[in-house]
Amino acid sequence: MKYQHNKSYKTVNSGPAYYLKHENGASIRTDRFINMVWQKANGRTAQEIKKGIGDRIHISDWILDVSLKLMVAADLLSSDEKEPSQSLPTPPTEGPVVSVVIVNKDGERHLETLLPSLKAQNYKQIEKILVDNGSKDNSVAFFKSHFPGGKVVELSKNIGFAGGNNLGIEQATGKYIFLLNNDTRIADDCVSQLVAAAGEKSELAAIVPKMFQWQLPKFLNAIGNSVQARGWGGDNYIGYLDIGQFDQIEEVFSACFGAVMISRDALDAVGLLDPKYLFYYEDSDWSYRARQLGLKIYFAPRAVVYHKFNASMKKLKATFKWKLVISNRLRFALKNLSWGTWLNFMRNYVKEDIFGFLRSIKHREFGMALTYVRAWVRFLVSVPGIMVARRKIQKQRLVKDAQLFKLWPELPPLMDSGGSPIFDLATIRRIYLHFLPGTKRFR
Repeated sequence: MKYQHNKSYKTVNSGPAYYLKHENGASIRTDRFINMVWQKANGRTAQEIKKGIGDRIHISDWILDVSLKLMVAADLLSSDEKEPSQSLPTPPTEGPVVSVVIVNKDGERHLETLLPSLKAQNYKQIEKILVDNGSKDNSVAFFKSHFPGGKVVELSKNIGFAGGNNLGIEQATGKYIFLLNNDTRIADDCVSQLVAAAGEKSELAAIVPKMFQWQLPKFLNAIGNSVQARGWGGDNYIGYLDIGQFDQIEEVFSACFGAVMISRDALDAVGLLDPKYLFYYEDSDWSYRARQLGLKIYFAPRAVVYHKFNASMKKLKATFKWKLVISNRLRFALKNLSWGTWLNFMRNYVKEDIFGFLRSIKHREFGMALTYVRAWVRFLVSVPGIMVARRKIQKQRLVKDAQLFKLWPELPPLMDSGGSPIFDLATIRRIYLHFLPGTKRFR
C-alpha cells in the first residue's frame, strides 16, 4: 500500500512546536514525527517511509502503521487502499414538522452556505424561521429569496442569542425545534437523522448532532458541551479526530445550542431560554434545568453539522465577551446548583477570577482587569432575580447534582492555546490507541 500526502497542507516549525497548516488557514499541531511521516509519504509504502525517517526517530512498525491509518482518517494522507462500503439504514424523510430557528446578526456571508444546505435536506416537513437581530446587511432579503414561505422576525436591535431564539420558538409550530447557528452547514440527511434518533428516545429534552470543525472537517467541534468546576464551560471532545470512538455515547451533560433539536414537550415543561445570559451558558442553563426534571439530552452520531467555530462572535469586543462568560458562569451556578455543589464551584470561580484580575494588573492589561470588576457587578446586581428563579427551580428538582454530573466528559479538550487540534505521537499513544479494534475502547 502506498501513501500520498495531502498537498493542501504545508509544514510549519514554530519554535518547539510543529504544525501542518492547510491552505484555508487552519492548522493542526503535530510534532517532528508526524511532520516527517507527512513529508516522506509521497507515493511510498510504510516500509519506505520508515526507511526515509532512518535513525532520526525510532518507531515500531505497529505504531507507524497505526499513525498512517490515523493520518489517512485525518485527511493528511491518502492511500491506494479501497475502503469497504458501508450500508447504513436510511432515515425516514417524512414525519412530524421540524421548525428550524436561525438567529442572525449581519450574517449574510454565513447564510450563503447554511441556507443551501437547509434547502438540500431530504426531510420534507421543515418550517424555516429567521430571527434577525437588527442586521445592516442583506441577510433578511437573502433568506426570503431562498425561502419565500419562511417566517422572518425582524428586530431593530440585537437582543442576544437567547432572546432571539425565544422569539423564534414562539413562532414555531413544529413538534421539534431545531436551533441552528447561522455559521453552520448541515449534511443533507441531518434533520432526518435527528428525527429518526429522537423517535427512539424516552424522556427526551433535546438531541444533539455530531458537530465538526468547518475548516478541518475530520476533527470534532462538539458532542454537546459541559460546565466545569474549574475553568470555563466548553464543547465536549473538541479537537479530537473522529474515528467513531464516541458514537456509543447516548447522553451528554448539556446541549450546544449552536445546533440542537429540542422537543416541544420539553419546552412546555422546562420553559424558554433565560434571556439574561444574552450569549454563553444559556444552553447549559436550559439543559441543566431539563435534566433536573428527569429529562435527557441525547446524541445522534449520524446527524452531522459543520461549524465555523466562534465565527459569529468575532465581531464582539473581547472585553464584552469575557464579561459575559465570567458573570454567566456565576449566574448558572447560583441559579441551578444545590448549595453544596454551588459552594465547591464558587471556591474555584472566586480564586480564578482574583488570579485573573491580579494577572491583568501585573501585565498592565487594565481593560481586562476592569472587565472582571464589571462582570462581578453585573452578577451581583442580578442576584435578587436569580434567587427568585432559583427557588422555583430547586422546588421542582427531581434529580440531584451528583447524578447529573456523572455525565461530565471523560476526556479533556484536545486543542492548543491557539485553537489548533493536537495530533502527535504522544496523543496517538496516550489516546487514539485505546480507540482502535483490539484495545480497550472508550465507553
